[in-house]
Amino acid sequence: MDLYLPAEDPLVPDVEAALDVRATRRPLISPYLRPSSHVALWLCACVSDAAAPTWVMWLETVGVAWSRVPTGVDERALVDASRWTGAHVDPAEVLSWLESRAALPDDQVEISVVELVEQALRPS
Repeated sequence: MDLYLPAEDPLVPDVEAALDVRATRRPLISPYLRPSSHVALWLCACVSDAAAPTWVMWLETVGVAWSRVPTGVDERALVDASRWTGAHVDPAEVLSWLESRAALPDDQVEISVVELVEQALRPS
């Protein structure tokens, strides 16, 4: 039986490179070793014709950490955060947001959480 696996969206590497510039990549390997944060943001890049991951970002003592969420895993099982928000977006929207060219769709996210993450991603 052949399984069809769609190609990854070509913007995924660009999004992850932009995340690496602005935040610290942390592998999330176990729900038993979850980082704690007061806020976390997930971005599911499912609004794409190609395969794309879900990314999760959370505040650390200094700055922001991020990770790609493994397929089939609930991001809330990986980060212990008291406030969560997230959105279903296209990878191009994530890249525009990271590059300060556009906002995330405010009908999907809790703006106060996004603003906290943005402030940590873009220190003055």
